[in-house]
Amino acid sequence: MAKNFFVSTGFALINFFLGIFEVKIFLARYGDIVNGLVQTGNQALAYLSLIESGICAAFLYHLYRPLSQEDYMQVSSLYNGFKRAMRRVTVLMLVAAFGICSVMPLVIKDKTLSYSLSFGILSMLSIRYIAPYAISLAPKYMLIAHEKKFLAEIIDGLKLTLVYFLNIIILTLWEPPICILLLMNVMVVFFTCILCLLMMRKEYDGLLRGEAVPDFTPTKMSKDLLAHNISGLAFNSCDNIVLATMSPSLVATTIYSSYNKLISNIISTGQKIIEGANGSIGIKIAKHDSNTYDVFRELISFSQYFSSILAIVVIVCINRFIEIWLGNSYVLGATEVYLFSGGIYAEIVLRAYLTARNAKGLFHESRNFTIIQSVVNIGLSVILVGRWGIAGVLFGTVVGRYCIALPCNYRLVYAEVFPDEVSRWWEQITSPLLIIAISAGINMAMGDFFNGLDPYIDLACRIVASVSVAGIGCGIYQMLTDRWFLISFRRIVNLLKK
Repeated sequence: MAKNFFVSTGFALINFFLGIFEVKIFLARYGDIVNGLVQTGNQALAYLSLIESGICAAFLYHLYRPLSQEDYMQVSSLYNGFKRAMRRVTVLMLVAAFGICSVMPLVIKDKTLSYSLSFGILSMLSIRYIAPYAISLAPKYMLIAHEKKFLAEIIDGLKLTLVYFLNIIILTLWEPPICILLLMNVMVVFFTCILCLLMMRKEYDGLLRGEAVPDFTPTKMSKDLLAHNISGLAFNSCDNIVLATMSPSLVATTIYSSYNKLISNIISTGQKIIEGANGSIGIKIAKHDSNTYDVFRELISFSQYFSSILAIVVIVCINRFIEIWLGNSYVLGATEVYLFSGGIYAEIVLRAYLTARNAKGLFHESRNFTIIQSVVNIGLSVILVGRWGIAGVLFGTVVGRYCIALPCNYRLVYAEVFPDEVSRWWEQITSPLLIIAISAGINMAMGDFFNGLDPYIDLACRIVASVSVAGIGCGIYQMLTDRWFLISFRRIVNLLKK
């Protein structure tokens, strides 16, 4: 558990800061239009994962039992089936990617870039995206199933670190054609994919048998898992596409992407800290351990506290950070900031619910409301983007998360995983309201108090003030309403001491 925590947190923080610097230098070299196309292309290509249809999660779910029984013949059969399934997925992805690369330059309203350049950029992005499916995704999940998640985290973290570091070094010394830079990124991805494969082979060290008959049983779960993939993509990969195809310029996409990259990195860092600190809860639920509910509540309690502080700090500080990072022309209004920050709390806390839900294999039971939240998100985004712009697409995401995803998953977990426990449904309402109240109070109290200072000192003061007030305010609330809070806090402290 400690290894998961430190590896996840360490790489998340490193890549957070490298990613921020990489975006700034990328914009300086290639401008808003190229960056907007790259960000939109990445989100469009993310829909290729629908072809995978949840195969990875299904195979992971089926691997736990034979591994716990040391039945490596069955593990080998599953792995061989996994590899063959991913080969089919890769072929279909390549065909679909060619279609995206061919059509997307035609449907984007901003025609500043030539068709050939847009096609080349999207092609490089496609290869970079598909390479792990072809080489390393099956080995990565084999490592996770073998309780070596920290090795998988090292590979994922190293891939991003090397890409960011390479881009920063090259763009500092040179301004190559964008397709050349992306080709170098592809080479880094291939290197880390091969490294993951080698690490998996070393971990299993002759236990896997190539002659074992491939087992494709997990693919039967793919229909239910497909709904969850669609939902994840709807929330994470539709906003840029809606903005790019329904706004007159890719500049709006770049502004949105700047905030989204920062918020996504914060969410990812928070999720990895939570996952690393509570890496065994899924196994506990699967084994029906007696203290499973207490561990789950500790996870929820710490997630609520941690995500609330992050959301408050972002509301108070993000616009000042954007001014320093990219300039005033990229700054959004208070409405967009609150909507963006609402996603921080929702995504981090939701991850805890999903850990419990997935450990029970409740993919079919959650399929219908997962589809509904996708439809609501996309529908509201398309309807509102013309009138509200970026706020419109964010509103669709927030409604989907707070009105459907959080309450429905919460109800399902208590009904199916912990049916004998009393639900604390009211915390679904009070915690978000507390975030709004504390952040609004801090902003009103500070006003223009720091405006005369140097921008960096101003930002530092805002961070210190918001962290202090949010930490105390949210801490008092958690201690008064949640008996598991102090227990979870001690668990984290003990983990850090090891």
